[in-house]
Amino acid sequence: MRAGEPVRLDVGYEWKHCQRDLGRTVPVSGHCSDDQCETWNVAACRAGAAVQRSGIAVDQVYEVWRSELLRQRAAAKSTLAQHAIDSWSKRENVRFWQIGSVPHGSSATNTVTIQNISSASFPPHALL
Repeated sequence: MRAGEPVRLDVGYEWKHCQRDLGRTVPVSGHCSDDQCETWNVAACRAGAAVQRSGIAVDQVYEVWRSELLRQRAAAKSTLAQHAIDSWSKRENVRFWQIGSVPHGSSATNTVTIQNISSASFPPHALL
């Protein structure tokens, strides 16, 4: 591992029929480049999480997320962020898309998780 490269940390557990995991991607050096930070801060996942409700299809949430990505595309300054948005806005490049609710206190928190973005369309070493 070298400075400038990201590393994926994924920790999970199982206890009394309950399973949870937590994954984070962090820079090896502890600091991301400006391009990586801009790409990391694309906030489209919040738009997808905001529309979740009982009975909504995963593809409907994806379309909301995709629309928000494309809205942010014009403001993206770095080539890395632009390439990420272009790649993520094509469904075939986002192979694993999960939506769900995570209990948090007395209410549930909506979540959107994107995993295993196609390395052919977006090299994993380029993004946090």
